[in-house]
Amino acid sequence: MVYCKKPFKDADKVVDYLGRYTHRVAISNNRILKLEDGKVTFKWRDYKDGNKVKEMTITVDEFIRRFILHILPSGLHKIRHYGLLAPKGKSARITICKKLTNTLIKPFEPRKPLEIIRDILGDEFNKCPQCGVGKLRAPPDLIADEASEAAA
Repeated sequence: MVYCKKPFKDADKVVDYLGRYTHRVAISNNRILKLEDGKVTFKWRDYKDGNKVKEMTITVDEFIRRFILHILPSGLHKIRHYGLLAPKGKSARITICKKLTNTLIKPFEPRKPLEIIRDILGDEFNKCPQCGVGKLRAPPDLIADEASEAAA
């Protein structure tokens, strides 16, 4: 049996829902019960003992040490994808899902950066900001330098 909820009404609801799970801190404020005499008391869930909620008191230094362990190093992402959206073999699984649901499968066609810029800024993105008539272009010496680097 698969449990399915009603779909979200709009994108704001989706962002709110996912934000509660993807952008949490290591411990929420309501779990911290007290801070006194250099010690922190907080609630935690003991999964080995029947999922009971218990209290723990540790020194501030130990609390900060444990909190810092949850800070990800630069370059690592907190959000991970599993199942259908797992990175390995994702495109093959998505293709199968689209076939099973009769969803149109569009072939991926890479676009040139200039096309993307035109889509975002419009056709007249390179008009001169001063006169509004001429078109901005790279200086000829810059174009020559890039051509010689590409040939090398």
